[in-house]
Amino acid sequence: MTSDAFTRRVRTLLLALPLAGCSGSESIDPYVLDLTVRYQDGQEDLFDGREVKLLVGPPGGVPPTLFAVPSGAGHGVQLDVAEIPPMTPGTRVGLLAEDPGGVADQWTPELTAGYGDVLIEESTDPGTSVSIQILVPALGEIGTIDNIPNAKHRMLPATAVAPDGSVYIFGGIPGLDEAVEASDQILTLSHVDEGDTTFDAAATRLPTTKGPAISGGDREYAGRCALQATLMEDGLILVTGGRPKYLEPWAPTDQWLLFDPVTDQIVNKGKLPQPRMDHLAVRFQGGKVLVYGGSISNNVERTPSFSIFDPERARADSGPVLADDATGVNRVFGAPLGTDVVVCGGDTTKAGTGVQDWEPHAGCQRIQPTGDVADFDPLPVPLSGATMTSLPDGGLLVVGGFSEIIHDTIDGNYVDEVGDAPGRTEVYRWADGAGWALVANLTYARAHHAASILADGRVLIVGGDERGGALFARYLAPVRCPELFDPATNTVTAYECTDTGSGAYATAVNADGTDIFVMSGYQYNGSAVSGLDRFGYTAYGPPLPLP
Repeated sequence: MTSDAFTRRVRTLLLALPLAGCSGSESIDPYVLDLTVRYQDGQEDLFDGREVKLLVGPPGGVPPTLFAVPSGAGHGVQLDVAEIPPMTPGTRVGLLAEDPGGVADQWTPELTAGYGDVLIEESTDPGTSVSIQILVPALGEIGTIDNIPNAKHRMLPATAVAPDGSVYIFGGIPGLDEAVEASDQILTLSHVDEGDTTFDAAATRLPTTKGPAISGGDREYAGRCALQATLMEDGLILVTGGRPKYLEPWAPTDQWLLFDPVTDQIVNKGKLPQPRMDHLAVRFQGGKVLVYGGSISNNVERTPSFSIFDPERARADSGPVLADDATGVNRVFGAPLGTDVVVCGGDTTKAGTGVQDWEPHAGCQRIQPTGDVADFDPLPVPLSGATMTSLPDGGLLVVGGFSEIIHDTIDGNYVDEVGDAPGRTEVYRWADGAGWALVANLTYARAHHAASILADGRVLIVGGDERGGALFARYLAPVRCPELFDPATNTVTAYECTDTGSGAYATAVNADGTDIFVMSGYQYNGSAVSGLDRFGYTAYGPPLPLP
């Protein structure tokens, strides 16, 4: 256990009544759970004055059952539980903290203060003593667990969460130093490992590929930054694109690979139709993945293009070339909508004599798994560097971004850091038949942030920067304060500010469906890049469906 974590041991006796099919005269030995309740730094009082509930959810999609825990939980209590079946592998055991006012045996999402759970990996019959460690993060408040000494300054890595909740970081560059290549390491973290909250290197590394430089010649290189990682339906992780250095103008790679988190091995790889970096990768219903936009050569191409990766055929095919003004190329954003994916915004470049302009777009496209493209309602304003989230009601949510053109000067092959564009606070919501509507405003203007949906449909908004920034931006104004959008009321709530999760290209990804892994982005203080060295969790909520 690290010095930043606080533990409280709870010896809880669960009394199980006879199971179905047993006679009422038979007695069932009680379960004995030895719970280690673990908190993040600054969240040790999470249960104080709140209602605490125990959740037990059998595997196979069976709705979980909630049991009220008497006052004083966390200090040793004895629970009388109506019925707990034998806990087979895949049973979920969790603890839920709610503000007062809810129903004893139900989850009240708007009262959720924190939640955490674990999956039982081995069969545990009644009468068995089971030791379980549960990390219980506070909802919306991002507590820090540890720093990341061996993942520090991983600018523009790709992050994905495996089905077992383990977090994987692919590549990333140590900083804006053209002499330093991106790392070829794959780092992994399991947040349930008591006493070890640092990332470990996976058993394999990102493979070598080849790319040309503007200065001429090809070279082989390993390592990636500005790549994407997508969790597939079979539990594999698809990694696409990237480049070896960020400032030096090497071409992006056209490589894709499938990584198996169970074996820590790359099990398949191939070629995309076009090289890409800083692109979008979104999974369709059914398993295919849309790979869209991004820089596809040494210079930023103006024509948007996309490809679709088919896991059954283990290949990616090109879609049609879109109109110049369909959407942007860089900093596009998108999300699933039914069986399709909607892509909006982004920006394209116009280069003149010593000047390069980055112009945001308002266009949207609806792309089908077949590669067919349909028009979609354009955004109310041009946007780039925003986020898009699929809502449970079938709608879409777009948050932040920037709308103004960024003007940069060109010095040789590089863009000087003189361009800027303010971030926006607007929150737009799309509904079928009603189009886009402005529904709320953030407290903090931001672009290049992250958004992740909670179990109850609310959307957590993390990090970003107050400015838009160009291709090689050195972000000077990191946003430190997370916010939570509630689609039921179209309101936004700001949470306590923290360096964990702050900065441009921060990470917020669902970890095992029960909490959200948050990692800081990066910022520039005028002389060096900092950030990308702290992580934590925020509560997601109990898994659905609930009674």
